[in-house]
Amino acid sequence: MNWTGENLQARLVAQPETVTLVGADGTERRVTAQYAATEIAGKAFTGYGKNRVVMKLVAADAPRRLPAIPREIRAAMTGFPRLPPHVKKNPQVPGAKQWAPQPTFAHTGHAGKISTVFLSDQQEGHRWNAKC
Repeated sequence: MNWTGENLQARLVAQPETVTLVGADGTERRVTAQYAATEIAGKAFTGYGKNRVVMKLVAADAPRRLPAIPREIRAAMTGFPRLPPHVKKNPQVPGAKQWAPQPTFAHTGHAGKISTVFLSDQQEGHRWNAKC
């Protein structure tokens, strides 16, 4: 939302949060809302915010910041050196980052295998199935 004039000043006086004040020359500074209310008294300012809280105050004659177009970005980037071609390449030899070859079947023991174990008992001859 945006506010101007008396409504803006009334909101700033009652607001405890700080605001960003953008001056006519484009400078930004963070000030308390009460200080901003006295600073903008009698001047053309617009307040922007949400949830009934003013977050930014912009002077009516402040310079507008237009979004940069790709042509301007490209022109600005010509002053920076380009990276050498070897920087973008992978310095590892081919296959260096692959997993080491594993055996097709790893012998881990006999977990869960049922083995028949014969135990001799002097009094009774019993046969048990035991898990190893």
